[in-house]
Amino acid sequence: FSDEGAPRRVLLSGLSGALYDQLVAESAKRGFELIDVDAVGGGRSAGDTGGAAGAGCGAGGLEPDRLAGEYGVTQGFDDIVVLGVPAPEFVEQASKHLANGGIFAIIATSPMARRVQIDVGRVHYDGLHFVGTPSGSVADAYKMQRSSQLKDGGSAWIIGAGGPMGQMHAQVSVSGTSGPALVLATDIDDERLSEVEARFGEMASAKGTRMVTLNPKKVDSTEFDNTVAELTGSGKFDDVVVMVPVPALIEQGADFVAGGGVLNIFAGVPRGTMAGLDISAVYLNGTRWVGSSGSRISDLQYTLEQTQKGELSPNHSVAAIGGVNAAAEGIRAVKEGLFPGKIVIFPQLVDLPLIPLPRMAEYLPNVAEKLTPAGMWTKEAEDELLRSHLKL
Repeated sequence: FSDEGAPRRVLLSGLSGALYDQLVAESAKRGFELIDVDAVGGGRSAGDTGGAAGAGCGAGGLEPDRLAGEYGVTQGFDDIVVLGVPAPEFVEQASKHLANGGIFAIIATSPMARRVQIDVGRVHYDGLHFVGTPSGSVADAYKMQRSSQLKDGGSAWIIGAGGPMGQMHAQVSVSGTSGPALVLATDIDDERLSEVEARFGEMASAKGTRMVTLNPKKVDSTEFDNTVAELTGSGKFDDVVVMVPVPALIEQGADFVAGGGVLNIFAGVPRGTMAGLDISAVYLNGTRWVGSSGSRISDLQYTLEQTQKGELSPNHSVAAIGGVNAAAEGIRAVKEGLFPGKIVIFPQLVDLPLIPLPRMAEYLPNVAEKLTPAGMWTKEAEDELLRSHLKL
């Protein structure tokens, strides 16, 4: 509890002694409803059917589905706090009842018996957080160890780096004044990997960042593990960013996150997508799982600011351009993954066909002359395109 406020309602189970007494005292002081679900009658308030503002409970013998229904928690628990090692089944059932933005905190010193099936789609879209600590202090579990920005001077693995958003992450990792010292960019498409090298290799070298590209299909698991150990020295990464909506890759990525590191589930995995994750690493080693679509207004503002400061260049991700009549073809190309980058549609240029940048000279030689020597899009190319084709 903080000076700023307290939950509206707290359900508890399996507590006694000083902590129980403290909660009773806090309830009297702050005026929130405290319900001991172990007690006969439970002290439930009649007619209370809103979402719980907080839930603190031990896991022993509790049935989360029944508990949520019996106490009318229709919008989910904002917090679920477990003292001691919970049964994996309890975590799987209880986490379904987290509210959007909810936090599942585990305070324990021993690992769980097995991996836990987590809805990674809700981590991505609904902002679920799994936190914990071995210290015995609930407050420690809620302390943010680090942000989700790539660790300065650390190591990062971008899974699916050859796709449009993967390339944006690769660019971010080697742009600006901060960022990781090591970047492993993997993709199962050699052509896309070569694009990553062509677009960002020189940027990485100029910054002093070691960028390594690798097709994991061309090495077995032992070779891959050895490569990671050689690159990082520990066999783990400070940041793992998953750009591919495949549960097996999310699981693999999670296993390579170092203590205090971050797993960023950036790929748009649908809600209901389950992945088996080692939640013990969260409360024993301080790892974090975060998810983002990058589409919040704050994300867009950040991207715009980075672009204006010259620390991020969206032009580096452009793979093709077209006019409004080519929009449908462009959408099909995106769905089929035909281009290793973004497609830019200019709605004011009606009849411009869909043109891959490598073939620009065939269609628009005057625009091709304004591309970079490596064939990347530029502001000058856009100016020439509009000058020569925009009809007012």
